[in-house]
Amino acid sequence: MSYILDALRKAERERNLGQPPSMQAVTQPSALRQPPRRLLVPLLAGVTLLLLVTMALLVWRHHRAASAPAPVAVAAVPAAPAIAAMPPPADAGDAVSSFDDLAAPEEAAPAAEEPAAAPAPAIAAAPRAGAEPSMPAVAAEEEAAVEEEDSLPLLRDMPAGYRAGFPSITVEVHVYDDNPAKRWVMVNTRRYREGEALSEGPRIAEITPDGIVFEHQGQRALYPIAR
Repeated sequence: MSYILDALRKAERERNLGQPPSMQAVTQPSALRQPPRRLLVPLLAGVTLLLLVTMALLVWRHHRAASAPAPVAVAAVPAAPAIAAMPPPADAGDAVSSFDDLAAPEEAAPAAEEPAAAPAPAIAAAPRAGAEPSMPAVAAEEEAAVEEEDSLPLLRDMPAGYRAGFPSITVEVHVYDDNPAKRWVMVNTRRYREGEALSEGPRIAEITPDGIVFEHQGQRALYPIAR
């Protein structure tokens, strides 16, 4: 439309070239220019509105796609196992009769077993392996140890040749217990148990409540411990 108006104005100017302008010529350009302005504004408004609607539609679709929740995989739930139907309860009269039938043999069983009951022969319990000896046995061992200790000569009473060959010792610790495995002594800063030999030579034959029985040169002698 603007091209047509421009062509008309150009033709009018060429036709009126060199003539004084008339009242119609003065007012005609404004009249010709006014319609394009009235048409241009609605056209621009329509285009602008169309662009705004298109942009709004695009923004809405993008926002909807971004806010849509991600699909969640749903695990298949196994079907519940079928429950077998329970048989109907038996009649009360049948239940009572069955209980009576069960109770009757149980009550009759003790009567039948009474004649056959007989006291079992007493069986002596075998001593457990590794068990500690009884008190009488411990007392007997202590008495035997005391008698043997009384019969042994003291180290200081042994012959001069025996004492000369016996090394010099110092007993720092003397521990006696009813259990031989728990007896030990410390001689010359070294710890020994029954049956072990000193580094100097003599062997500890026994640890008694009152001393140490040493075996040296085939003879035993008691080394007394002062209490």
